[in-house]
Amino acid sequence: MGKVYSKYVLIGIITFLTLVLIGVSYAYWRGGILGEGANIAVTIDEAHIIFTDDTEIAESDVNPGWSTSKTFTIENQGTADFRYDIYIKNFVNTLETEEYFQYKITSTNGYNMDDYAVLPKNTTASNYDLATRIVVPGGVTQEYTIEFRYVNDPYYDQSIDMGKGFSGKLMVKATDEIKLYDRILADHPTVNTRKDFDSVFGNTTTGVIYKESTYRETPESTGSENNNKDVYYFAGNVKDNWLSFGGYMWRIIRTNEDGGIRLLYHGTSTTATNSYIAYDTLYNETADTTMYVGYMYGTEGSIDNNRTNTTSSNIKTVIDDWYKNNLLNKYDTYVSKTAIYCNDRASEEYKSSGSMNYAAVKRLEKKSSGKSGNQPTYQCGQNPKDSDFVSSPASVADKFSVSTESGGNGQLEYGIALMTADELSFAGALYLNVSPSTYYYLNSSGVSSTGNNWWWSMSPSYTNAGGSTAVYGVNTYSNKGRLETKWAYGSSAVRPVLSLKSCVTWEEGNGIANNPYTVSVNDTCSVAIN
Repeated sequence: MGKVYSKYVLIGIITFLTLVLIGVSYAYWRGGILGEGANIAVTIDEAHIIFTDDTEIAESDVNPGWSTSKTFTIENQGTADFRYDIYIKNFVNTLETEEYFQYKITSTNGYNMDDYAVLPKNTTASNYDLATRIVVPGGVTQEYTIEFRYVNDPYYDQSIDMGKGFSGKLMVKATDEIKLYDRILADHPTVNTRKDFDSVFGNTTTGVIYKESTYRETPESTGSENNNKDVYYFAGNVKDNWLSFGGYMWRIIRTNEDGGIRLLYHGTSTTATNSYIAYDTLYNETADTTMYVGYMYGTEGSIDNNRTNTTSSNIKTVIDDWYKNNLLNKYDTYVSKTAIYCNDRASEEYKSSGSMNYAAVKRLEKKSSGKSGNQPTYQCGQNPKDSDFVSSPASVADKFSVSTESGGNGQLEYGIALMTADELSFAGALYLNVSPSTYYYLNSSGVSSTGNNWWWSMSPSYTNAGGSTAVYGVNTYSNKGRLETKWAYGSSAVRPVLSLKSCVTWEEGNGIANNPYTVSVNDTCSVAIN
């Protein structure tokens, strides 16, 4: 019996005035994630939903007296109880007489209805529960019949229902919730690590994820700081990191340290070539001093003055306005408030004027400058022990977040910002080298997700002798998918990044383009900060 990575298991299909039944076997996996890295294991209780009726039924009209039935079994091959609901997904019923369209569920040893129940009129597609919180114990098989009928009433003119009908999908849903984080790791059992970031990484992958520890040993460390610090990320030409959220498509970048999921905007479809919210946006309208590399900035004179973050950059204003108009009212409850977005303004030696490099140059351009290997990081700022990096690590002021609970600056109004140059490097980018086969560059059709439009990252690069400041971005015009720098007063497209909360639960999908992940939230998640 084949295994399907979906929380919802298709049992039958009710089409408009047509019932089509297809015989097939599905399996549902539920379980937690145990272990780390290559030692990940999935604890599974398997509940097989087996179709026992493979006859296709086609009705051109449903007349009084019409009925049909569907039989299936639920076999729990695990040892623990399996709880589930039976429901109709996207149920629509335009029949005018509400009392005549009915159903009844019977079982040998499962849920039973004593009499028929009415399926209500419903003109807007929505889910309708037929039976909830049913339990099949471990090692038990339950056999079911669901009968649908349209009752004949000889004393009533039922012609009002001519031309009306119903539609939807009959489904079984596991009621035990699965975190999106756990579902992603279960769907990607091959966990690899990468140590070489000196070349473009464009491997085509499915079911593969990479692990990076965000913990770096310091002289004072005891090793306990490594708890819950692993990040799992996607790299190369990934085929199964698609997620649908808020009416838009996204690419999953990575997990956050708190179990949240970080997403890169991809427009309204997996084949979009305009995966940006704006295509001609300045990072900052002015960029003649060092402070204008800031996602927010303060005043001139010192790096501490720059980092007071009293003024939003031009690009932050564009992103905030889009979020407020498109996601805030309905979807903000899903979005992490503790996730940190790094605008690392650390430098070797801060200068209020004259040329200087920011920290990302040391990390991501080492090979081009004759040093030994690039070293991207998910930390916002480097360990001072690492003398090959910078002497002034990123301050809390560079760690943009809505809440301060995770160590962020608490200065974002909304939990949304931009991808960093380090995240692009982990994803497969290399400074001044084209990246034609990376997920951040390609859509599901294998062409640029942003057409010929450059797009911004959040990472400062350098200030030149004349005071002009530059920020990293992705070149999709002359050098396809290449990590480059651009003057902050130049124009590029905007692809926002947000993080879903760690409590967000998986709804359905396995991450491929035609079956992206979708999510739901429970009451606990709707009030949780992260």
